[in-house]
Amino acid sequence: MKSIEAQRVIELRGNKTQEEFASLIGTDRGSISFIENGTRSLSLKNAKKICEVFNVSLDWLFGYTEIMSKSDETTKELAEKNEIIDNLRRELDICNSKNEMLKEMIKG
Repeated sequence: MKSIEAQRVIELRGNKTQEEFASLIGTDRGSISFIENGTRSLSLKNAKKICEVFNVSLDWLFGYTEIMSKSDETTKELAEKNEIIDNLRRELDICNSKNEMLKEMIKG
């Protein structure tokens, strides 16, 4: 079974040749072949370059998370925050309505 980083490199490489992929990250085709076959581990230098070129996180590349890119994580966080804001707005609307009713009751 291939390591998770080997699987992720293969996934990122897609239809590119090993030579094309290697040139994008500044290494040689042989290194990519060794990484994909599990003969060699992915170096931190190459891992960082892959993350930079393909906009993925190191955590994703090494299998610590399923969130592929920093922008995916940011999008998820923003969606959660927007949901909180929407809930707060609804609560505020309810409070404002109650305040208006109380004012009307006081006026008589």
